[in-house]
Amino acid sequence: MNALILGLALVVAAPAPKEAAKKDPPHVGDWTVESVIAGGQILPAPPMMIIRFGADGKFERKGPDGQLVIGGTFTVDAKQSPAHLDVKHQEDQQAGPTSKAIFKIDGDTLTICSAQGDGRPTAFESTAGSATVLMVLKRKKD
Repeated sequence: MNALILGLALVVAAPAPKEAAKKDPPHVGDWTVESVIAGGQILPAPPMMIIRFGADGKFERKGPDGQLVIGGTFTVDAKQSPAHLDVKHQEDQQAGPTSKAIFKIDGDTLTICSAQGDGRPTAFESTAGSATVLMVLKRKKD
């Protein structure tokens, strides 16, 4: 009987299992721009441009020197197909335009297709004469 009481006491006194650490959504982190196509034209990838999507909904674009080029906020609607990404730029402390985009993630590759103006792209393409920009980014390794 004493062994049973001791066993129950040990089970009750044992620490609860730790909760699994919350994992950030897959788009959160630092990304380097690999390629850019705008209006069907292949543009040279900016050297070491870093785009950061924070878990707090803030976005930053930094140049090769690490200096902030532009920032703002973003929202994601991953329930859409393809997933939606809206980036609200902030210029000189003033709210700037909102870029409406779609995105997909495949491993460490983030593909974003955005449109200038009010529309949102429906496909991951930037055809000649279009107002769409297709960017392929790679997750920055520490």
